[in-house]
Amino acid sequence: MGKKEIKQSVSLMERSAKEPSERDAFQRVFVNRSVYLEKIRFYGFDMDYTLAMYRSPDYEELLYRRILDRMIFMGYPEQLRNFNYDPTFAIRGLWFDQKYGNLLKVDGFGNILVGVHGLHFLKPAEIKSMYPGKFLAMNVDPDRVVIMNSLFNMADTYALATLIDYFDNKSEYKRKDDRTGVQSGNITIPYKSIAQDTHSAVSYVHQDNESTLKDYVLKNIQKYIIKDPRITILLRQLQKHGARTFLLTNSSYSYTNGVMKYLIGDDWTSYFDVTFVDAKKPLWFAQGTALRQVDPVTGTPKLGIHHGPATKGQVFAGGNSDVLRNMFMAQGKNVMYIGDHLFGDVLKSKKNKRSLFGSIDMHISKSWLASVRRWKNSIANWVWNLRFPANPTYKPI
Repeated sequence: MGKKEIKQSVSLMERSAKEPSERDAFQRVFVNRSVYLEKIRFYGFDMDYTLAMYRSPDYEELLYRRILDRMIFMGYPEQLRNFNYDPTFAIRGLWFDQKYGNLLKVDGFGNILVGVHGLHFLKPAEIKSMYPGKFLAMNVDPDRVVIMNSLFNMADTYALATLIDYFDNKSEYKRKDDRTGVQSGNITIPYKSIAQDTHSAVSYVHQDNESTLKDYVLKNIQKYIIKDPRITILLRQLQKHGARTFLLTNSSYSYTNGVMKYLIGDDWTSYFDVTFVDAKKPLWFAQGTALRQVDPVTGTPKLGIHHGPATKGQVFAGGNSDVLRNMFMAQGKNVMYIGDHLFGDVLKSKKNKRSLFGSIDMHISKSWLASVRRWKNSIANWVWNLRFPANPTYKPI
């Protein structure tokens, strides 16, 4: 790392040393439990949306366009190309009800706080007509609900909303009496089928070998990924104080290599004791998949299943958390894995392997705050109506 980058890092750290109330939102840390870092000996990091922060809303806009392009290829109307992405619409953690095509903000007990159908925010009476008691129990019919809990879901959440809004307002379509979809003559389009097609398009964009998304991001990496010089300082400081580090990502080696070279440099593997790509989280925290060493020259996994210890800087595909424990001789409570995906990175791993796991949400931007305010205002209105449901006399108070 050059002198210029070191000066930039020192400047950033000096700004981070301010009192919490003086810091920008993205420099603050919010916790829901205490962690004694002196007990942590092994630090793991996700790559996407953790070490590699995507520029918002540029990246979400790209995903949205690619999703709609795939939907058009699947037979959806060409008019979708005219849709524009709204970065202030979606927030993380929404439930999508595939039966009625609604996006729902739900509390920890299944109570519906806010509902949106297409781009229309539902009134309390509309919610009650579909959900008695304004309640939805996901465990009764788990296939009915899709939880949009990843930062990658921002684009497909808005894609779902705009698609439903499009068909609901298209003159040749009429919403079915049971409100589970739309109909035109003998043709019925259930909201569930729209959700399934959207999921298929999203999977293609992110995972299919024919998709050019990741190649496009690597060719335009400065536009879509933020280069933060503090990453190298953090990793070296951890190693300097005796901690061991690992990278654990679902991304392929070729994409991981391109991103990490941009963030750290050609020697990026030296910043980690071991790297796992194609991890297939959350499966990685349970039975996992076969562990295969990756050839750094060709980028392809070597034949056969790897056994035994790993040397510093090696890269593996697949594996599971037991492999990591055997490599490091690690014990549950001294391992911390930091990722952005609350379910896939944190809850699933904590439940299965009893380790310490942190969740980082770096998505605090102007558009994100605008989205939160939008949904927060709807919740505030819901609370107001709950307090004063009948007598309008008290509303001006």
